[in-house]
Amino acid sequence: MREVLRGVAAENIAKGPIAEVPGTGTVAYLDAWVNAITVELTWCIVHFDGLLNAWFTVLRVIDETGAEDELGRDFVASYNAEVPDRIKVRNNNLLGPTGWGS
Repeated sequence: MREVLRGVAAENIAKGPIAEVPGTGTVAYLDAWVNAITVELTWCIVHFDGLLNAWFTVLRVIDETGAEDELGRDFVASYNAEVPDRIKVRNNNLLGPTGWGS
């Protein structure tokens, strides 16, 4: 991935407004650029993943109780059968004692 980002960084630097700035064509500058892209990309992925997890966790609606899936199980039975315990613990911590979050 670093090599792909390195190519993108080299192209962006060469075509961008900083192309004429002294020192931007050095290996050290390119490495710093790639590190910055990697940090930004990682932050975006983690932040977006966290938002999605919270959003989907809180999207519980009242009609899930008693609603049966294609196997004849209700939502709670399906959830308890399919969702890993570590996710259940996280969801319970997010949703709190009422099951609807704060």
